[in-house]
Amino acid sequence: MLLLRLTISLLSVDSVYSAQWTRWFDNDDSQGSGDFETVLDLNSEYPDEMCENPPDVECQTASGLPYTATGEDVTCSATVGLKCKNVDQPNRKCSDFKVRFICPG
Repeated sequence: MLLLRLTISLLSVDSVYSAQWTRWFDNDDSQGSGDFETVLDLNSEYPDEMCENPPDVECQTASGLPYTATGEDVTCSATVGLKCKNVDQPNRKCSDFKVRFICPG
């Protein structure tokens, strides 16, 4: 009985809010002042692939490591995207990051 209720609950959530992940974006690297994969820049460069106000974001290194596992000082948020400044890192260099966003369907 509990399984049936859970299934019905999940179906109702999916029908009310359908969304999908964008592809992974890796436009910048850590050359220069850092790695910046921002919502503003990505919306400007890829208007047909991005949404203006994504409700969620996923950030990881280009090799697939979660950004939180790098030990680097990184901003990762749905409103900003990803920002990593070389000057803020212990070794003065950010990893190469990629991001993807949830966009309403």
